[in-house]
Amino acid sequence: MRKNLNLYNSMKNVKYFALLAIVLVQMTAKSQFKFHEYSCSNIGSIYDHHAGRTYFASPDWVEIINTSSSTTPATFSYWYLSDDRTNLRKYQIPIVNNKLIKLNSHQVYVILLCGHNRADSGIAGSPDTLHANFSLNQTKPGTTLYLTANIPPYSVATDSVVIKRSQPDHSWGIPDSTGTIFNKVWKLYRKPSPWLSNPYQPVSGTPSYFAGYAPSPKISLQPGFYGGTQTFNILDSTNNINPNLELFYTNDCSKPALNGNSPLTPSTIDLGATSSGGTGASTQTNYQSGSGCFSVRAIVHDNGIGILQEYLDSFESYSSFLVDSTYYKLCVTCVCVDTNLLFLTQTKDTVPMLLTCFNTSKKEVVKNIGQGMLKKLHFHNFNGLPNKQWQFWFRSEDEYGYNYTNNYAFFTDQSLGLSNRTDFPELIFRAGGEDNYLLGGSNLPTKMGANHVRDFFNHTISLRHDLNFEASHTKPTYLFMNGAFRGIYYIKEPVDSAYTNYYYNYPHAAILANDILQSTTSSYTTLQQDTVAGKGTGFNNAAYTWNKFYTWAMMPGTNVHIPALYNMMADSLDFSSLNDYVIYNMLSVNSDFVNRYASWWKGLPTNAQDTRTSKWRFALTNTDLTWGFEIKNPGNISNITVTSQPCNYTMTPVHNSNYPIMPLWTKLMSNDTFRSSFLGRYCDLLNTALSCDSLENHLSYVKSLFTPGDMRSHVWWMVANPTGCSGCDSVHYWTAMLDSMNSFIAYRCTLALQGIQNCYNLLGPYNVCVDVSPPGDGKVVFNNITLQNYVWNGGYFDNILCNAVAIPDSNYVFDHWETTPNNYAILPGSKSDTIHFYVNQQMCITAFFKIKDPSQTYGIPTAPTGFSPNGDGVNDVFNIYGIANASSYEMAVYNRWGETLFQSNDKNLGWDGTFSGAPVPVGVYAFRYKVEVNGKSYSSKGSITLLR
Repeated sequence: MRKNLNLYNSMKNVKYFALLAIVLVQMTAKSQFKFHEYSCSNIGSIYDHHAGRTYFASPDWVEIINTSSSTTPATFSYWYLSDDRTNLRKYQIPIVNNKLIKLNSHQVYVILLCGHNRADSGIAGSPDTLHANFSLNQTKPGTTLYLTANIPPYSVATDSVVIKRSQPDHSWGIPDSTGTIFNKVWKLYRKPSPWLSNPYQPVSGTPSYFAGYAPSPKISLQPGFYGGTQTFNILDSTNNINPNLELFYTNDCSKPALNGNSPLTPSTIDLGATSSGGTGASTQTNYQSGSGCFSVRAIVHDNGIGILQEYLDSFESYSSFLVDSTYYKLCVTCVCVDTNLLFLTQTKDTVPMLLTCFNTSKKEVVKNIGQGMLKKLHFHNFNGLPNKQWQFWFRSEDEYGYNYTNNYAFFTDQSLGLSNRTDFPELIFRAGGEDNYLLGGSNLPTKMGANHVRDFFNHTISLRHDLNFEASHTKPTYLFMNGAFRGIYYIKEPVDSAYTNYYYNYPHAAILANDILQSTTSSYTTLQQDTVAGKGTGFNNAAYTWNKFYTWAMMPGTNVHIPALYNMMADSLDFSSLNDYVIYNMLSVNSDFVNRYASWWKGLPTNAQDTRTSKWRFALTNTDLTWGFEIKNPGNISNITVTSQPCNYTMTPVHNSNYPIMPLWTKLMSNDTFRSSFLGRYCDLLNTALSCDSLENHLSYVKSLFTPGDMRSHVWWMVANPTGCSGCDSVHYWTAMLDSMNSFIAYRCTLALQGIQNCYNLLGPYNVCVDVSPPGDGKVVFNNITLQNYVWNGGYFDNILCNAVAIPDSNYVFDHWETTPNNYAILPGSKSDTIHFYVNQQMCITAFFKIKDPSQTYGIPTAPTGFSPNGDGVNDVFNIYGIANASSYEMAVYNRWGETLFQSNDKNLGWDGTFSGAPVPVGVYAFRYKVEVNGKSYSSKGSITLLR
C-alpha cells in the first residue's frame, strides 16, 4: 500500500512539474515582448509611402522589443496589438512572404499605426513593414496600447502603455543601457530613434531624454465677450516647485520669445506653489475697454542648462476674448496665427492657431483651442490696397498634442442645411472679402456685379433640398486674426474622408477619389485617398480605377443601347448623382465644372464582411463662377453667358479622363432610358428645389443673415463711390450686387425650361397636377419628390417617364388612383399604389385613401358621428377609432327606448347595423364605450347616425 502511495505521489509530482514547466514557458513567452518606444506625433521620423497624401505619409508608430536574453530568436508573428481593452486581438502580427517574423534578443520592431492593415516585404535588406488596422489619437483621453501573446484565453494583455501626448516629432521610450533595458520608466525624447536602441547617456553635454514637458500655463480669463476693463492672471497648472521654470507670453498672437529682454515677454517669474501652500507666482495684465479681440499666448520654459534641463517647453496656452463688444449677430471667430509663416510663402505651412467661436447670445462657447495645419488657399490684394483678404484651411492635427478634431455642432441652421455632425478634423475659412471681384460687365445693366456669397448660396441650397451630390455645410462668421478684424468669412465643411466616414460610413482607407486638378493644384483635391489591401496604392489607384472605367465607358464598342452594357455602366456610376450635378451646374451657369474644380469619389469595402457596392458620386467644390460671375466673351464656354442654353455644356474638349463629365453624360444621353430620367429630373428640380421661388427665397434668407452694420464693417476697403454705383456707399454696393445676382437667378430659372426645350426639340411643357383625397390622409412621392402641398403642379415635356407612389397616413390605406383625362394610361393599373406613366398631354392624377378598420387605428379613442352599413365596403361598421393598442374594450349600442341592440368586449367586433340578424331602420342610436389604451382609461357616451 505504501509503495503504491509513493508511486502515486511520484506520478503526481511529475505532472505537477510538467504543468509548472508549461506555465513557465508560457510566462516566459508572455514576458519576452514589450513596448519600447512610440510616437503619436510623427512628422518626419518615419514615412509611409502608401499614404497617398503628404500629410498622411507620417503615421503614428510603436516599437516592440524582445526583452529575452536567449540566443534563440523569438517568434513575434501571431501576437496581438490593440488599442481596445475589450478587443485585445484587434490586430494580429502576420507572417510575411510565408516567413515568420522573429526577433533576436533585444532586437526591436516597428509597426505603423495607420489603419491600412497590410504587410510590405522589405526591400534591399530593409525590414518588413507592418501597417496595423487602426490608428491612434493621442489627444483622446485614456488612449492605451495593448500587447497580447498568442496564448488563450487572450483576456489579459502581456504589456500595456497609456499614451502620453507629445509635441511634433517627439516620442516616449524606455532608455537602454549596454544592450539591456535600463529601467521601466518612460522618458520623453526630442529625437525619436525607431528601429534603434533608445539613448541613455547624454550626447555632447545635452540630455538624451527628459522627464516630460514643463507644466502648461493657465489663463484665468476664459474666451468670450466682456464689457469694460478686464484683469486676468496667467498661472501654472501644478503644485511642483522648480526654480528653473519661466513663463513667457504675448498679447498679439506672436510666439513668445524665450528671452527675458524681448519686449514681447514679461519678467521672468517662478511658477509653482510655495512649500507653505501659497498660490504661487503669476503675472497680471489689464485689457482696456473698446479694444476689440485679443488673443493671449503663453508658454513655460525650463532655463536649465545642458543635462540640468529636465523639461522641454510646455504646451502653449491660448485665450481670445472681445472687450466691450457691440452686439454681434453672427458667430465670432478669433484666430491666433503666425502670418509671417502663412502668408509670406506660397507653400503649405504648419502654424499655431487658436480658434474660438462665440455664439449670438454672447455666451462664450469654446469650439477649438490648439495648434494645427493652416494651408493658405490664396489671398487677394484689392486694387493695390494693403488690406488683404485671406482664405485658409485649418486642420486639427493630433500630432501637435492639442486636439484631433473640432468638436462642436457648427451647422445648426435648418435653412442652410442642418447637420448633426460634431466632429470636424478640417474646416475651410473662405473670405467673404472676395465680394468685389467684378464691378460690372460689358453689355449688361449697370451694377451687374459678382459676390462671393454664390459659393455659400450654392452649397447651402443643395443641402437644404437634399440634392444628390456632396456639398459643404457652411455658416458665416466674423473673423478676427491676431486681434484685427478681417471681415465676414464662411466656415465651410470640406468634402474629405471625415465627411464620407460620417455621412456614408466609408473611412479614409476605403476612399477612392479623383478630380480634374489632381496633378496641378492639390489644394482643391479635398477627398483623401489611401491604400486598401488588394486594391492598389493611394491616389494613383484612384486615378487608375477611374481611368479604367472611363476608358471602357467611352469606347465605341461600349454601346449604351445594349441593356447589359448600359447596366454595367449604371453599376459603376451613380446616374442620379451625375444628373443632379449636371443640372445644378447647367442652371447656375458654372462654366468651371467642366474643366476644373470638379471631384468625384467612391467607397471600397472595409472588410471581408462588407458587401456594399459603391458607385462614383460627385461633389461640389468651389463654385464661385456661377450666377453671373463671368459674363463676357459669350462664345467661350469658359465664360458662358446668362443666355447660354443648357446644352452649351456639351462644348467641352475631346473626351479623356481629365475632362470626363460632359462627354460621358452626352454619350449616356443617347440612351432613351437615361435621357428620359435626366429630363424628368430636370423638370422635377425646376418645379421644386430649383424653382424661381425656391432660389430667390433662399437668396433672400442668405441676405437676411447680414445686417447693414455687418456689411459696413465687412467691406472696409471700399471707396465712398465705388465704380458702377455712383453716389453709393459700400453697403449700397453690396446690396446692388445681391440684387444683380437675384436678377440673374430670375432670368436663368425663367430660361431653363425654354432652354432645355430648344436644346432637344421637346414638345411641351405639359402641366402635371397631383392631388390626394381625402385631404391630409396621405401623400404622394412623385419622381422621388415627397410632395407636401396639394394640388401640386409641375411642367413636364413629351414622353418623359414619371413615377408616383401613394403613401397613406397611419390610419388610412391606399384605395385607388383617378386620372384626368379619365382614360389616361397608368401602369400597372389604378389599384396599384406604385404607378408609372408617360407625359404626352396635360393631365392630373389623384390618390384616394380610405380609413382603416377602426380597430386598426391609433390615436385618442374617438367615436364617429355616423356610418352607412349598405355593403359598399366603405364605413359599413360602427366602432371606436384609436383602439389598435387597446388592452380592454367595452362597447354597447341602444335604441331610443334603452333596449340593448349590440354589445361587445372584442375590439375587432363592431356593430354592423343589425339586431337579431335584421337591419335596423335609419335613425339615431345611443352608444357608450369604455376602453383602456397604453395604460390609460377612456370612456364616453353619445349618439351615432345610421344611414343607408
